[in-house]
Amino acid sequence: MPITLYHGPPSQQKLTKLREIISELQGQHKDFVLLVGQQSDINWHKQFLLTQTGHPVVLGEAILTWQDFLLKLLKANHYRVHLADTELGYFLLYLLINTKHQHFLNGHKDLFLQIKELYHFFKQIKTCGVNIDLAKTVFPSNADQILNLFTDFQKEMQAQHYYDSGDLHATVIQALSKQLLKFFGKKITLILHGIYPLQAGQGQALRLLRSNF
Repeated sequence: MPITLYHGPPSQQKLTKLREIISELQGQHKDFVLLVGQQSDINWHKQFLLTQTGHPVVLGEAILTWQDFLLKLLKANHYRVHLADTELGYFLLYLLINTKHQHFLNGHKDLFLQIKELYHFFKQIKTCGVNIDLAKTVFPSNADQILNLFTDFQKEMQAQHYYDSGDLHATVIQALSKQLLKFFGKKITLILHGIYPLQAGQGQALRLLRSNF
């Protein structure tokens, strides 16, 4: 899969070059997906490219955020995929700590703050591709309590087919590593704009996408 990473300070020259890249792909009848930094960028890029190129194709799913791209990949390969919001993650951790992992209550006055910190820690390591099996090898030997909570938390998420942004990364990376992930059924060029510097999981996923497709 051809991948173009276009980065640098915002400028008209940068946008002009982006327009030229996309116009060239469209002139060659090649499919592309433009990945942008955040949701608010999507409509702006659609309007800019539609005005500059005149091609209505950009009004479809040719422009996505990184998270939406991973979600689309998973939905093309799994029959049930639900995106989990932060509140659901907090709620599941709260239930687990109050029922099976009550030792996390000892000595902590602010339970919500602890849940928030645990959830964001779990999400961050998953963004780097760490799943339950890998966690067992990378967590230190004195971290059994956190490992057990992480394991139970992941099992609860998976039982309900929920994925947070960390799960999207971990699942895609693991599937690509084992060459189990099918793409959208056609060859595309992937263009990244406004996504830099890359997170650890993003770089790993891109390397695997380029080598797999």
